[in-house]
Amino acid sequence: MIRVRNTSGIILLSIATLLIAVAASLLIRSRSRFHNTPQPANSPKPDLAYLSILKSDQLLAKVGSVELRTGDLRDALELEFHGQMHSSLSPQDLSLKIAAALDKLIQDELLAQEAKKQGFRTIAQGAEARKDLARQFLNAEAAKLAPVSDRGMRLFYKNHGEKFLVPPGVQVRELFLPHQGDKDKKDKKGRAYRLGEELVERLKRGESVEELAKQYIPQTYHDKARGYLFKGSVMDTTDEQKVLGLHPGEVVGPFQVEGGYSIFQGIAQVRGGLIPFYQAREKIKVYLQARKEDETRQSLVGRLQQNVSVQRFAPDMLVAAAP
Repeated sequence: MIRVRNTSGIILLSIATLLIAVAASLLIRSRSRFHNTPQPANSPKPDLAYLSILKSDQLLAKVGSVELRTGDLRDALELEFHGQMHSSLSPQDLSLKIAAALDKLIQDELLAQEAKKQGFRTIAQGAEARKDLARQFLNAEAAKLAPVSDRGMRLFYKNHGEKFLVPPGVQVRELFLPHQGDKDKKDKKGRAYRLGEELVERLKRGESVEELAKQYIPQTYHDKARGYLFKGSVMDTTDEQKVLGLHPGEVVGPFQVEGGYSIFQGIAQVRGGLIPFYQAREKIKVYLQARKEDETRQSLVGRLQQNVSVQRFAPDMLVAAAP
């Protein structure tokens, strides 16, 4: 038997970490700020009142005769965030996540109710049961759809060529030298840079990148010494262009990069171009199938909403009613 743990305390603790210093002022100003501040035409409007509903026990929506309360929403968020909310989210982003989770919760309840009518069953409980029933129903409906055709995939490939462009690059071997402590006042570049200069000369004399990596490069960065496709990096633009222009065997550096210095040796130039259809085919198929299933979900939800009463309670109303 699958049981959903009651982790409202964990979720609320994670939210509190983010909001403890700002929650009071944000909630007081939420109505005036978001009703009076212009928003981009196509952007969702975050309502910080959503943040307060996780701390209450209130009715959020009714789908037919089924009540969806804040506990149901917390369980849905538990499943999405695997037990803890992300403290790096801003209050606005967190509010949007909560609002989207409520929309999804209502949709899942609609689908789960229809699944029960059609004889689907689950051994799960709580939020997992709702999602499992909705998933079973959607899978059954998706199975009725015509499979993605080869013609459809080729048309997508033809009409979205920009998605299959491979930018030019260069195969390189890289020796990365992390910064080695504080710089000496007489040596502005530092020990890592001086070691880099020495290694460049040794490479030009014919020594092996991989052998030098074993002697001087931390184990973590040995993969780069074996070779990879370089398309750009966090470094000076002029240095980046020198790396992209490398021919087989040529060596450049040491260049300053994030965390230290790097030396690059060219292996081969890689031309830009289109990924061939036969290589892109499976990814196109997966994408088109997922898009078709999403369209099916939206169509089913829209149809069910015509036959099942759905009542939502706006967050402003919930805040006003909160004890």
